[in-house]
Amino acid sequence: LWMPRPVRLCVGWLTIVLFTMCFYILPGSLLLSCVLVFQLGVLGSLWYVLPLWAVLFALSRLGRRERPFFRKFGQIWYEIFDFSCNLSTEQLVSLANQAYPNTNQSMIIAMHPHGIIPIHAWLWAAFCDQYMHNVYGFGAVASVVMYMPIIRTLCVWLTCVPASYAHLKRGLEGDCPPATLAGRKPGNLYILAGGIAEVFTSTPGRDIIVYRGR
Repeated sequence: LWMPRPVRLCVGWLTIVLFTMCFYILPGSLLLSCVLVFQLGVLGSLWYVLPLWAVLFALSRLGRRERPFFRKFGQIWYEIFDFSCNLSTEQLVSLANQAYPNTNQSMIIAMHPHGIIPIHAWLWAAFCDQYMHNVYGFGAVASVVMYMPIIRTLCVWLTCVPASYAHLKRGLEGDCPPATLAGRKPGNLYILAGGIAEVFTSTPGRDIIVYRGR
């Protein structure tokens, strides 16, 4: 996205802070609910706690279809995080030419690292949309994310589904609800390999995949 550099950096940092704060909505609401119950008692706090969690539930169900333009916002973060890829333009073109819909072959395109707060997910979606737009497929996120207020909506806008075997198999076969509702048939999966376990076990220059308990 083209913007004057000062504006781009301000918007970038603002959206990064807001995105990160979204992960505090549920624990913050739980803490607030406990304080209200402690201060007002169970019955007295119901007038505040029930509406709060009703709003959170409603927010956790918003979003049903992808919003292609939304993917581009991740481009604002490129400069801030000094984002780069180890594939050349020619390699990206070659990769795209081997993937659906250019061929009948579906691809799983992965990026590392994941990150504790998955800012890379937005960067990866923006990168795939910008450099491999014609093969943009769908993403996968931890199933619990699809119940988180606001975060779920952002993920659906990026064409993400729960990272269960059933959802991924359906998506690679062209059945992905966020894309289907928008009239598009995806065939490729973009994903951040690993997760929080890998964040804590990997070290610079040494990547580790954790299988135990999965």
